[in-house]
Amino acid sequence: MPSANENVLGEGLLEALFMQLWAKDEDSCSAKILIPDTIVYHNRHAQEWFFTGSDGYVKKKTGLAVSQDLIFGAMLTRNDPASEVVACLTIPGSNPGDSVVEEYMDHRSLRWIVFTHLYY
Repeated sequence: MPSANENVLGEGLLEALFMQLWAKDEDSCSAKILIPDTIVYHNRHAQEWFFTGSDGYVKKKTGLAVSQDLIFGAMLTRNDPASEVVACLTIPGSNPGDSVVEEYMDHRSLRWIVFTHLYY
């Protein structure tokens, strides 16, 4: 995870936020809050997957549980059937003060991002 100084500049800020929500308190509980499934990528590879569990607490998957097939399958099954949007890709700017780019994806563009663009 990036250092605190890098987080202030924006790099790793989203990851730091989700790590705080997932962190356990003195009762061994993470935050009880609804969050969208969030996959954190490093060097174009999925490293962590944050989500709200069926008990309402923030959970995290790592390692083999963060595979291309699992990500793609989950994003397709956890969407609103009335909408063509199945996922949102958020890319922070390269420099402090740069705009954040968000791209809303349908089934086809999600497949391209997960299986082609991020993994080559």
